[in-house]
Amino acid sequence: MTGIRKRIGLMSGRRQFFIAWTLATGAWIAGIFLRAALYFRLTPYGQPFVAHWDRYFFHSLFYNLFGAFILLAPFAVYWLWHHEREHEPQSARRGHLGLMALLTLGLFCDQFDAETMRSMGVHATPSFVRTYWQVGGSMDMLIRSMNHDAGGSWSAFIVAGVVIGGFLLWALRYLSRALSTQEGPQWSRRASMVAAALPVIAVLIAVYTPGGKFRYRKVRPYIMVLTSELTADTTVGKRPENYGALVDAYQQTWLFESGDEGWRFDDPERPYVRTPDQPSAPSAEERWNVILLQVETLRALEVGALDRRLRPSPTPNLDALATGPNGALWGRFMTFGPPTVTGTMSGHCGVRPHSRHNVTTRYTYVGFLCLPQLLRGHGYTAEYFTGSDPDWDGQSYWLAQWYDAHHFYRDAQESDEVVLKRATDRIIEMGRSGQPFMATIATISNHYPFNSRDPKTDIAGHDSIRDRIKNTTHYSDAVIGTMIERLRAETFFQKTLFVVYGDHGYNLGEHTPAGQRNGFHESTWSPLIIAGAHPRLPKGRHHQLGGLMDIAPTIADILGFRIRNPWSGHSLIRPHERRTLAHTKNGITFAESPAHSVVFDRATGTPQVFAASDMHQTTPLTGQESAAQELRSRAEARAALNDYLIETGSVWTSIGD
Repeated sequence: MTGIRKRIGLMSGRRQFFIAWTLATGAWIAGIFLRAALYFRLTPYGQPFVAHWDRYFFHSLFYNLFGAFILLAPFAVYWLWHHEREHEPQSARRGHLGLMALLTLGLFCDQFDAETMRSMGVHATPSFVRTYWQVGGSMDMLIRSMNHDAGGSWSAFIVAGVVIGGFLLWALRYLSRALSTQEGPQWSRRASMVAAALPVIAVLIAVYTPGGKFRYRKVRPYIMVLTSELTADTTVGKRPENYGALVDAYQQTWLFESGDEGWRFDDPERPYVRTPDQPSAPSAEERWNVILLQVETLRALEVGALDRRLRPSPTPNLDALATGPNGALWGRFMTFGPPTVTGTMSGHCGVRPHSRHNVTTRYTYVGFLCLPQLLRGHGYTAEYFTGSDPDWDGQSYWLAQWYDAHHFYRDAQESDEVVLKRATDRIIEMGRSGQPFMATIATISNHYPFNSRDPKTDIAGHDSIRDRIKNTTHYSDAVIGTMIERLRAETFFQKTLFVVYGDHGYNLGEHTPAGQRNGFHESTWSPLIIAGAHPRLPKGRHHQLGGLMDIAPTIADILGFRIRNPWSGHSLIRPHERRTLAHTKNGITFAESPAHSVVFDRATGTPQVFAASDMHQTTPLTGQESAAQELRSRAEARAALNDYLIETGSVWTSIGD
């Protein structure tokens, strides 16, 4: 750095601005290399960071540009303000060295955050890091993970050392040359202001291109991650004052509502965990295959088997599956409303959603017992098929844990016809192998704004969104029917359970202005259909209450698994006329009891109460305020316990296990 210390003539603010801008550009280029190393290495567990790198990489370049230049901002403002003033290089040196240090720190933080996302599927916010250590994270565990990294042992440190060290060496050499001479590029004030505006323009492009906001959650630089701490949830991990009472109430209520007293809650650290008095599992000869169809936005309001007024029915194939000789239909089955990830987590893992956050993108350190994991532990293969990018909502991190393989057909362009055809081809291969299997297909075509996929399958008009959803529901139903007919010719069909449910409903303005979620049945009500010749499946129509949390325990019970588990749901093949479902999330509270359904106004808290038989919720009841408030109290109590157990990793297994 002797050149920097050398006294030379004065330098203009124009020249100093260019030097600072060049340092920030160098940091941005270094960040490109860090991002490339992130996308083109496997995760520590042997999976790609994202299934299709090009959907994220170029957006991350725009966001990283902003990340580097936001650190430049105070220096750029100073040099713009003193653009025409002459400065001594010795006095400017301290500012440039400070900027260099900030940019180096920014690169280090970006790398730390990216490696956390790569290994745990979540950003390394200070609140997350704090919670991670509170629930059992350890330095020994991190060392083991880095040593056995499928992307290369200690590759995170190697990449950081090469790229960040290279940037630091370049920056020192550049400053030595740039400050040792008066010669060099410099810009007019107007050109400097344009250069300073470029990162803002870059971010606007990234955000407002299709899918930009979704990608932002995954690829934003760490300085943007830190801004989320301004609205951080400070209640995370705080034990409720009435914790013991909440646990007792949950366990007693679960036993009361289950109709099955052959369980004991025997883990004081994990209150959901229960052990059967008489454990059992099917023998190899008794194992049935499972094909699970999670249908996008399958509202009960468009299912003919639940409403004979629908003519023609948008779902003739699902109707036939539900009402056929080997079909079972639960007509009072509730989801938790959008988004899809709630349906995926609750349906797979028997878990109630967190009341404020999405588990998939925030609580990746928490262990659950999910249905495909259970089956794989007993000799099954399990694969997942979808036409919707599971990386967007953080599902890939979980699918890699649950399934032997998960397939995202990007080139299908969200066509259920293409996805189900390819999935069926693979299912036939799996079935012919002779090994029991679970295959899960998540459809996508029946998605807002519900534009027709195939005019030949349209059964309604196109001007009204309530007509358009009939068309897209009918389209998805048609391709499901084609899949079932193909599989019917296979010998393994006779020993296969078909399970169909909706991930959520959608508010199309039936009770409140149109939008995703409102707590009414248009957002939450979906059918559950299970079909197959299994002797334990109770055929016919069932009117008792069920929900997403019941899918895993129900399928396990039908298959013959009676094992230790942490599922909050119940098996629907056992009598359970006493069930109540009460839930709250993000200010929306709704409840279902044997006698009523209740929806609370988000702004005022005022309840609307309907008879349980009034599935379209057309006639509010009066004089039911006390019953409604009791259900609200139950929803809040369940949320307080559930949130705490999820936040502290106390559902099933935690990091230290």
